[in-house]
Amino acid sequence: MIHEEEARAQILETIRPLTARRVSMLKALDCFAAQDCFARFPLPNFDNSAMDGYAVVASTCRAGSRLQIVGEQPAGEDRQLRVSQGEAVRIFTGAPIPAGADAVIMQEDVTRDGNEIIANVDIDRGEFLRRRGCDLSEGQKILGKGDRIRSVTLALLASQGVEEIEIGGEVRASLITTGDELVTAGQPLQLGQIYESNSTLLRALFERCSAVSESVQHCADHSEVLIAALKVAVKSPILVIAGGVSVGEHDLVQSALRSLGAKIDIWRVAVKPGKPFLFGRLGECAIFGLPGNPVSAFVTFLRFVRPAVLKMMGASDSALELPKIPARLDVDLTNDGERTHYFRGRLEQGKFKPVGRQESHALFGLSQSNALLQLQPGEKRFESIKRVASTAAWREIGAWRDDRRRNLGLDLISPSASFDSTHASFSLNALNTETVTAFARDPTDQIRGDAERLSHIILEMQRCFVLHLCKELAPGNVSFPQFFLLAYLDHKEVLTMSAIAQKMGHTTAAASGLVARLENTGFVVRSVAREDRRKVMVCITPKGSALVRRIREEMVGNIVKIMEHLTPDEQKAWLHIYSKIYDFCQSK
Repeated sequence: MIHEEEARAQILETIRPLTARRVSMLKALDCFAAQDCFARFPLPNFDNSAMDGYAVVASTCRAGSRLQIVGEQPAGEDRQLRVSQGEAVRIFTGAPIPAGADAVIMQEDVTRDGNEIIANVDIDRGEFLRRRGCDLSEGQKILGKGDRIRSVTLALLASQGVEEIEIGGEVRASLITTGDELVTAGQPLQLGQIYESNSTLLRALFERCSAVSESVQHCADHSEVLIAALKVAVKSPILVIAGGVSVGEHDLVQSALRSLGAKIDIWRVAVKPGKPFLFGRLGECAIFGLPGNPVSAFVTFLRFVRPAVLKMMGASDSALELPKIPARLDVDLTNDGERTHYFRGRLEQGKFKPVGRQESHALFGLSQSNALLQLQPGEKRFESIKRVASTAAWREIGAWRDDRRRNLGLDLISPSASFDSTHASFSLNALNTETVTAFARDPTDQIRGDAERLSHIILEMQRCFVLHLCKELAPGNVSFPQFFLLAYLDHKEVLTMSAIAQKMGHTTAAASGLVARLENTGFVVRSVAREDRRKVMVCITPKGSALVRRIREEMVGNIVKIMEHLTPDEQKAWLHIYSKIYDFCQSK
């Protein structure tokens, strides 16, 4: 019996990618690129407008300025227009920028007066102007060999005029299930029989890996029948046999394979569930023998068969891993055995909880789970940083909070195989396979471990604050950026539009739109400075101040409730720590 990582490494060492093929774009979805792809054209391919509005020279477009309209530039054709100072060209989204123009003013920010427009806001150079190549440069790498091709990848390739692409070979698999007690759907059950479900499970997993199950057969526990089925099945690049790989008198798979000349490289792996796992080869066919119990078959498929399938399809090494996502554990778990144990459970809102009977036959519990949690031999509980893994078909992944308020770091593997992953976790949702696996990782760096735990705490605090703020702002139709602007204005008598833009990290035009929406709800008012009518001044109204004060008072009340549970020394320490954090942030 060998460790699962050793078994996985041995399997992947023997697997070779299949011959690449060229297919049309849509047939490449979820496959892997067989070669690097580079941009033929920059994106965008020419300077164009990001808005419907007017192309102008920014230096002559200030609030109150009058500009002469000298033409119209639609999308789809370049009319070779030119703009000079004091002029404007009517322009539409995606249309080429006229020569001489260096900005676009939104149509909402002007007043049309015949053949002239009056600017209502100041415009900075480059506003609402998409420069040639600002998104993608000519010759830039857009797809690497072994990368998974997603829907957005196809869109990017289509933007380059690509019609066909070279991808990894198509994996065609054969599947054999065994067992006298198994009956196919549609037949009556006799006493002692159950319906066969492994073929349905494994075919679905193959499909999630973008592989084709070209041959599916059920065999009774008779050597002659099994050998005849194997002779046909080994013509495929991959053969998966479910059941019959243990050591019982009716477990005939090993002897049948050996009689055909198959070489058995691996038998029995230190994993629970899934110990009686087999891997071997016969000619060009990679043979996987999975345990007959459905949970065992599921786990061993994800850990051993899936990466082999992906490697045959031309996936990069990083794509073979299951994705990971942070989560917390809400119960203590123990693994007193000598094998790595995968607990089935649900991950919801960042918390993992075991579900159902943790036994290899318990199909219902598996069906209600969306994650697998990995415990190493001898591991008793998750009191430090841990990781959870997921497989691709199960899309909802989360975790939960311990009743004893014990925060435990977990990384969960997400359902998409395109996510980054680490050695500590695996995902049952990876490659759309429908499950999540969690793996424990001992912290080697105390500072990093504390930092990761603190990040979870801060994110949870932020989440609670945002949810509460969302609830409070909803009746007034106020967004987060609008509220933050109101809170800033509440400390100032008046601000210019340019100062607001700088504070909010917006362009002047975007800041103008933000202020306009607040003005419509009565939270702010705008006016023009007496000394310079080009300056737009903004101040908060009593209604806006009342909203800010109410939410601030509720926040203070919540903090008071927290501090009531702290000793005076803890309160001082808390304030001291957050003051340091504030000073550090202000210095950046």
